[in-house]
Amino acid sequence: MKYIVAVTIIIGVALATNLNAQSSSLAFCVKPGMLVNGAHFGYKTDMLFAGVGLEFGSVSVNSKYRVTYGDTTYEDKSKTNASVFLPQICARVYLGNNTQEEPGIRPYVWLSVFYSIATAKVTYNDQPEIEAEKEIKDLLGGNYGGSLAFGSEYYFSPHFSIGGEFGIRTLFGGTKSEYTGSSYTYTDEVNLGLGLTYTAFGLNFYF
Repeated sequence: MKYIVAVTIIIGVALATNLNAQSSSLAFCVKPGMLVNGAHFGYKTDMLFAGVGLEFGSVSVNSKYRVTYGDTTYEDKSKTNASVFLPQICARVYLGNNTQEEPGIRPYVWLSVFYSIATAKVTYNDQPEIEAEKEIKDLLGGNYGGSLAFGSEYYFSPHFSIGGEFGIRTLFGGTKSEYTGSSYTYTDEVNLGLGLTYTAFGLNFYF
């Protein structure tokens, strides 16, 4: 939480400083992807974009177990769908002194911090598994994370560019439950540390 507050303050101070001396505009970015899709909205100066965004990822797993004894077949099947929403604050810091007034490439560093919200649906033989759904939501949801990437934009005009970036996305969290009986205490703790590299393609619109 302290990390998120610190990044928010840095982005706010940098944006305020840039607004005093540079042209600015509203900005909207769409990042389609294979596993994670995102959209970001904020304010942009010549050297900095700062705003808020939402990224979304999902996974689906289907399994079947079949056993045949003579003429009789037994089949069990399960299905799990999990989705993670990542509301976030983000910033794109541009490198170099060139501006977007002329067509060309501008490299940048991307930084975001986010909070995870998870949903899950689990069925076993078409019957809901409430406890399994709760475990998935508790593990993937309610966690903090962030991303750091390097990329560049190509400006076709001052109002539109395409971009690409390569970076790392991290997520930290976990669950802890405790059960107390007449003569015992049982504690179950699971810690999550997820880190993965990613590539993203973006469409950027400036107004």
